[in-house]
Amino acid sequence: MAATYLLTPIDRNHECWVHSKIAPQRVQVLADDSRQARRRTSGATDCAIMAASPDRRSLLVWHSPWERADVTSCELDPSPPDTMPSEFIVCEIDGKLPAPWG
Repeated sequence: MAATYLLTPIDRNHECWVHSKIAPQRVQVLADDSRQARRRTSGATDCAIMAASPDRRSLLVWHSPWERADVTSCELDPSPPDTMPSEFIVCEIDGKLPAPWG
């Protein structure tokens, strides 16, 4: 059964934040577990920034800040708001939807 999870930035200055469409902020998401919450948040807010390796033979791998335990925490939200979306869309803590939805 889906529950509300709260993802909170731990390291707001980490370089991987360039891969997120929204600034480091607390977000809520409906998910079955914390792993799914991280994946859904990542899928809804990440932007792909392609970069070639120094030898130009491959693309550099990037990691979402939402999937990194050293950059964001992910915990069950004990008091979810009544306005939580019924779909699996990430919602900012103030109730506004992040771009491109809000």
